[in-house]
Amino acid sequence: MNASPIDLQFLEEASDGNHAEMMDLVHTARTDMRQQLEALTQALLGGDLLVIKNAAHKVKGSSAMIGAHALKAVCLQIEMAAKAGTRDPLAGFEVQCDSEARRVLDALDACR
Repeated sequence: MNASPIDLQFLEEASDGNHAEMMDLVHTARTDMRQQLEALTQALLGGDLLVIKNAAHKVKGSSAMIGAHALKAVCLQIEMAAKAGTRDPLAGFEVQCDSEARRVLDALDACR
């Protein structure tokens, strides 16, 4: 069985153990993450490296806020490749990002 893509202990600590506050974080993350991931997908399709870098940076930040460490790591790779002007690894990173994003969104949905 795969470990959760979200660090629930991190979320609990971020909300000071307040369940209602944690659920607010989850709700906000679920909404924001979907929008940010769509923007990243569109950026990757468009190919503009500056737009890709900025979109990956936003998803990376949101991932960090909810303890989605694997998604944060792949977004950092996308951001760094785009910043370096390196297009070749982006396709592989996109696949990794998509897979991890699905896991994160499923986990956020399960937190209802």
